[in-house]
Amino acid sequence: MAATFVVETGTGSSTANSYSTEAAADQYHENYGDPTDWSGATTTVKENALRVATQYMDARFGTRWLGTKANETQRLDWPRCGAVVEEYTIDSDVIPEPLQDTTAVLALKHVQGTALIPDVTNAGTLSRVRVKVGPIEEEKEYAGSFGETDQTTFELAERLIASLVWPVGWAVRG
Repeated sequence: MAATFVVETGTGSSTANSYSTEAAADQYHENYGDPTDWSGATTTVKENALRVATQYMDARFGTRWLGTKANETQRLDWPRCGAVVEEYTIDSDVIPEPLQDTTAVLALKHVQGTALIPDVTNAGTLSRVRVKVGPIEEEKEYAGSFGETDQTTFELAERLIASLVWPVGWAVRG
């Protein structure tokens, strides 16, 4: 059975799985360097990459998107109600251009063989911390790194999407 490719157009579709059409992604890449990895890919490869990029964005930014889902039956996180960017409210039937552009950027990464959300195996290193205050001494041993992960950050994508998400660390929802 072939995978379906359904683009969210702003209707709040219950079956959508991409924020960008193939044509919009093609145009984005043509405007910004026309990488042969993208232009040489088949429609099937491009559609799969756009689905994966969309899934990544909803997983990565889902708790930080501005506003709320436009309806309870929509499959994806966009369209949204109450999303305000630079004092302008994004209509609840719109898929913003930065969202489409970011989908194209991440889809290219996928086509190039980059895992957007790789499985992280962090055997890490053992770290030992010893604290002594007067006669009291405490020692702890940690496996892994302190605050470091093997997660890739896609800087261009993060910057393109920045206006549509709350900054990291903001308490958005209760």
